[in-house]
Amino acid sequence: MGADQSRNRERTMTRKPRTAPAMHIVTVLSVCLCAVSAETIPVKETRTSTVRIVPVHVLGNELGGNVDVDLFQSKDEKTNFAKRFHSGSASGIPYGTYTTRVSVRGFFPAERVVRVFQPNVVVVIGLQIGMEGGPPTSNVSGRIRGADQSAGAIRVRISGVYSNDTLDAEVNDSGGFSLEKVPIGEYVLAVTQRERVLVVKAIKLSSAESPIVIEVDDSKPITSKADGKSNQ
Repeated sequence: MGADQSRNRERTMTRKPRTAPAMHIVTVLSVCLCAVSAETIPVKETRTSTVRIVPVHVLGNELGGNVDVDLFQSKDEKTNFAKRFHSGSASGIPYGTYTTRVSVRGFFPAERVVRVFQPNVVVVIGLQIGMEGGPPTSNVSGRIRGADQSAGAIRVRISGVYSNDTLDAEVNDSGGFSLEKVPIGEYVLAVTQRERVLVVKAIKLSSAESPIVIEVDDSKPITSKADGKSNQ
């Protein structure tokens, strides 16, 4: 009996553990699963653009010399890409909406919102000449002729072509309107009545007083006549 117990102990000591193969299989499966997961996860590609800033005078003349980009900040991530600009151009700007501020020697700095959603973007920014007392302005007076005022209130809006300036006025009972202290520059003037656009006209404000007369023909929804002289 003592000999049998001795042989049993020897068999127990020489028996191999059965857990090692199972651990090996688990390890192999884990490696395979990780490899498959890495291949199936899509990589998000960041689209970028080349942006070129063109400074012009508010009357449309392109300005020579160096343009300084002081700010080109993302509205979403609050990242300022101004240091990427050299001579007014920068590449690798991620798609998005930005606030930019530029300056040219001898002119007041200008700021505007820029949307970057295509491979190449040109940003035209109008600058006012730096003058003591601020930028020069114009007083605009006008008259609308030929419109049926019984159809609803008539309003006039002028929007800067090279600036962010937008001003509105309502036409009085005699067809007149006025806008004061409008910064000089190129504008688009629109006359509206409810859902209708009666007149669209490009105007240039370059003097202290700018009288405008606009003719409205109901048979032609968009038509106009505007000049620098009052035809009253």
